[in-house]
Amino acid sequence: MSSIEITLDTQISKLRSHYRQGIKDGFIDITLSNDLTERDLLMLIEKHKGQSYSNYLYEAVVEHKNSTVFVHEVILNAVGTRIDNSLINSIITSGKTSIEILDKFRNNPSKSVQEHLELAYLNIRLKSKLSIEEYKEMLDMYSNDDINSNQDKRYLIASAKNTPKEILDILSNDHYDHISKMAKINVKQG
Repeated sequence: MSSIEITLDTQISKLRSHYRQGIKDGFIDITLSNDLTERDLLMLIEKHKGQSYSNYLYEAVVEHKNSTVFVHEVILNAVGTRIDNSLINSIITSGKTSIEILDKFRNNPSKSVQEHLELAYLNIRLKSKLSIEEYKEMLDMYSNDDINSNQDKRYLIASAKNTPKEILDILSNDHYDHISKMAKINVKQG
């Protein structure tokens, strides 16, 4: 399956054909031109609203460098109840969405969506000023590796710019290499 780069000039018929072929091949590869502005992204959303491939396109829009909270809101309005969990997870993990948008997904029954939400809320919390005790409580709460997302949460803590050296020193001894390496990198950069 070849990739398709979407611009404002990409015709609906071309994207629809690419989508159908991707369904057959089992992989749909959609990228957006890096030159698109926020306004261009909004125009793409409107142009392709209601198409069979819209959620796939909107995932690329969410991940685009010029995507914003407003773009996310417009996407949510465009898809309404036709939103799928893949698009929800893209919005949640974009790092560009608002708490208000995250809160809209709190009652989603998908385990994947709930795990992504936990990570997004943690990421927001890590941007605030926390005490050493709060960090230690989090490490204690996320120490159980029987819960897969706990490794991800410790990694987020290890990679956060505000994490104190004392906490990074603890994480540098984590039994998962990717966590301990990230903590060590963050100590060096801090």
